[in-house]
Amino acid sequence: MSSSFAKKLASSDKRTRDKTFVAVARWLGGRESLSSLDAKKLWRGLFYSFWHADGRATQLDVANKMGGLLHDLNRDVALSYVEAFCWTMRTEWSGIDKHRMDKYALLARRVTHHALRYAGERGWDAAERLAAALGEGVFGDSRRGIGYKLHVAGSFLRELEAVCAGESG
Repeated sequence: MSSSFAKKLASSDKRTRDKTFVAVARWLGGRESLSSLDAKKLWRGLFYSFWHADGRATQLDVANKMGGLLHDLNRDVALSYVEAFCWTMRTEWSGIDKHRMDKYALLARRVTHHALRYAGERGWDAAERLAAALGEGVFGDSRRGIGYKLHVAGSFLRELEAVCAGESG
């Protein structure tokens, strides 16, 4: 993956971010696999793209789009995407200022919800790898991301319950 995707996703220009997001969705949808490095580069760009999402309605829309990408991906790519998301959130969480914490907590819940929905819609056949991705991604480094770990631990069962109840978000 070219790091130009990440740079364009982090652009301050909304039109550039939106066009790049569509291109990323197409690019991911056509992939059979996604390396850990490419997934991390992608999520670094998506993380900073979300930084520019202002207003609760916009944040919810963008978070759902980021999480919703999973539903159009094959299993290996989708799970690499989730692993990189968790890694990015864990490593970046401590750098989020108090004014943006609510929006990133929303992003964490929405992507977790979509990841659980992805597994549920496929008969939970991806549940074992999803559990490994969440386990390693969220809890893998004992020295970083304690706030993210606590947030996921506090919201996980609510999101799982919502998915099992058939809620889409």
